[in-house]
Amino acid sequence: MALVWLKGKFGLDADVAKLKGREPASVVASLVQLAKEAYENKEALYPVMGGLQTFSRPVGPNHLQVDREGLANWAANRFNSPELADLILTDSGEKVFEELVRVNREMIARSTTTIQETTALLDDTFKGLGKDKNVKNARKSNATELEKLLSWAETELKAKFELDDLLSWDSKDLEMRLRRAIDDKYYPEIRRMERSILLSIVDESWKNHLLAMDHLRSAVGLKGYAQIDPKVEYKREGMRLFDQMWFSIGDRMTDLIFRVEGLDTGAVRQTMVETSARHDEAPRIQAQKVQLNKDQEAQQAAIDQSDEPVKVDPIRNQAGRAGRNDPCPCGSGKKYKNCCLKNESVA
Repeated sequence: MALVWLKGKFGLDADVAKLKGREPASVVASLVQLAKEAYENKEALYPVMGGLQTFSRPVGPNHLQVDREGLANWAANRFNSPELADLILTDSGEKVFEELVRVNREMIARSTTTIQETTALLDDTFKGLGKDKNVKNARKSNATELEKLLSWAETELKAKFELDDLLSWDSKDLEMRLRRAIDDKYYPEIRRMERSILLSIVDESWKNHLLAMDHLRSAVGLKGYAQIDPKVEYKREGMRLFDQMWFSIGDRMTDLIFRVEGLDTGAVRQTMVETSARHDEAPRIQAQKVQLNKDQEAQQAAIDQSDEPVKVDPIRNQAGRAGRNDPCPCGSGKKYKNCCLKNESVA
């Protein structure tokens, strides 16, 4: 069953013979490693696929024409390899594809060394600070190491930070920015694709969660007939729905990531890195964070108010009422008691 699920979700085939007789934990570790290797392969192929799609146009039902000059300029800048330009302009398409993938794999391999250098520089910068690991204290105690780290980040990662921003960060904030700069250097296209898909899934899932919470609030009052506090039940069920939402986000994310080739090719083109592209954090991310906080406050307010009695206004007849001896409002000319009032009494 697990192998069928692996095939359906990730499109991967596991060697059953190698898994027979092994402990469950060992089998799980092998399947996780298989999925990890498949995704690492996708990281190597994705920018190459995107580059070829961006600089290709259909010229027939089964034929694409590649703008070799445009592809050569993009590849030389993207992979920092001027030698690629001559190969793209002269060699066959299959050889060009293989060479682009090879160069990208080498570039990805260098990211491991860069991550190790980043970790070592961060350790030196915040060494001896105990629990107060923030940039402001590092600037006082380890100014030389901090300057070395910032100079290295600007040279190697093209990441320059403003002093006002730096002084408000702790070690985790700085590490997160440096890791993002590493991703922008070695994995720019696929990380953009991941962020785009994740934001879309979170946005849709949160809207569905709020709708589910509205339905829950409408129905939770019935729990009182079972001697259950509706407010307590609303909180408990709300947390269950919240956990279920986050699990579904991860599940849908992996589904889409491993099937990204089936998406519109325009999505791939939009994540391509141009020579002068900037990698600033999108304003939409900050806007969604603000909106998420507002939605969470609204949800908590709904929880606090869920056990308050609802005041129901009585239904009142706002129109005037005819007397028994007044002319009937229907216009028949008869008195009201001999016309419509008699009919109402019969009904």
